[in-house]
Amino acid sequence: MAVALYCRVSTDEQAQGFSILHQTERMEAFCASQGWPDYELFVDDGWTGTSLKRPGLARLLQQIKAGCVHTVLVYKLDRLSRRQKDVLYLLEDVFEKHRVAFRSVTEPFDTSTPFGKAMLGMLAVFAQLERDTIVERSRFGKHQRTRNGLWYGGPEPYGYQWSAGEQQLIPNPVQAELVRQMFQRFLGGQSALSLAKWMAERSSDRQFRNHKSLMYMLENPVYAGMLRQGSQLVNGLHEAIVDPETWRQVQVEIEHRRSGRSATGRYLLSRLLVCGVCGSPMKHIRATDRRSDPPRQRNYYLCSRKHHKTKSCNSKYYPQEALEQAVIARVKRLAISPSWIESEMGAQTQYSCDDATTTLEEQLQSIEKKLEKWYDAFETGAVDKNQLRFRIESLERQQSAALLHLEEARQRVLALPRNPSLPQIHFVSEVWSALTNEERALLIRAAVSKIAVYPNPEEPLQLHWNV
Repeated sequence: MAVALYCRVSTDEQAQGFSILHQTERMEAFCASQGWPDYELFVDDGWTGTSLKRPGLARLLQQIKAGCVHTVLVYKLDRLSRRQKDVLYLLEDVFEKHRVAFRSVTEPFDTSTPFGKAMLGMLAVFAQLERDTIVERSRFGKHQRTRNGLWYGGPEPYGYQWSAGEQQLIPNPVQAELVRQMFQRFLGGQSALSLAKWMAERSSDRQFRNHKSLMYMLENPVYAGMLRQGSQLVNGLHEAIVDPETWRQVQVEIEHRRSGRSATGRYLLSRLLVCGVCGSPMKHIRATDRRSDPPRQRNYYLCSRKHHKTKSCNSKYYPQEALEQAVIARVKRLAISPSWIESEMGAQTQYSCDDATTTLEEQLQSIEKKLEKWYDAFETGAVDKNQLRFRIESLERQQSAALLHLEEARQRVLALPRNPSLPQIHFVSEVWSALTNEERALLIRAAVSKIAVYPNPEEPLQLHWNV
């Protein structure tokens, strides 16, 4: 091999006349005109020109260092790189070092001459200018779409699918249900690693073994119907999968875990209480009762907004012991009245599992049809045993995940008390006195995601159960 033909295209450029086939035809014609019969093609299909980490380019550089190339030919300079720094590195530290000339089909330079080198430097400057202009336009377009509440593009977040007709993200029923459970389980005390394994068992659409991907999802405001614009959040036009308050509680929980503090907090109801008047989180405080002799320290839960003197709220001070006992009584009642459980939980259920169940059943039917087709193809000899094994194993993993998810969805529809978010809750009355404070806090969080506290004495508490 004497001449190396290098071509590259990124996805956005395929519609601009830079297709691989077009570049190859032009370079082969150029080789014929120059009398170069000995050449080899190096291709990077779908790789950006802003980085040198490309498989085709890496193979080309190996051939150059091995002394197998005397000329590198491209259709256009920016096919090699869109960064001036990278172009100069390849020219001076690679091509020139190994006595390799660099030519372009559409541009009048030849690095084997001093004038050609000067021309190349000028073209590299304009190639980077074009690249920077494209980046700036893309960034402006992204900011503009975000300001208008529109999804700015890129990979679809798990739980959503892109609707070309509506030009908007719409929830995927099956994935969205898993996302809701994931947020609730995290608030219930589960670690990101255990959640990653839990998600991997129920969905084959994404890779969840890495806990970092779960943390990215938990921090993504798109699930609460918002979009991130720099350091600010703006309201999106797409439908939220989790309510904004749940998302906010998850962000608080993430910060607490990163700081090394207990997942439950210091007090029994820490990070569970919200003010029913203004919606602000409630905090534990100690106040001095100067009416007693001697003065005594008393413990209360108080709206954080009211606690800041500059902000007003009509809430009141709630004695710690009385409020905690009221919550404990409500949780213990789960063991006494099954009919009350159904009415309590059924009244607050916001999302129906019907759509998820229907979609899962359709997925299973589709998987079964694909399995039948692969078996038929094997019987007719259209595919070999190894290819069949690979496809069958992949489909069976999808089938297993869908079956597990479908069974859980059916249980939620038919019997809310069987929900795994409330493990062994009917034993609360029997074991409560033997539990430690941390165990009590974890048990309450397994049953409850949020508790709204109101000054109305007739209905002071509203518990949001983990359904």
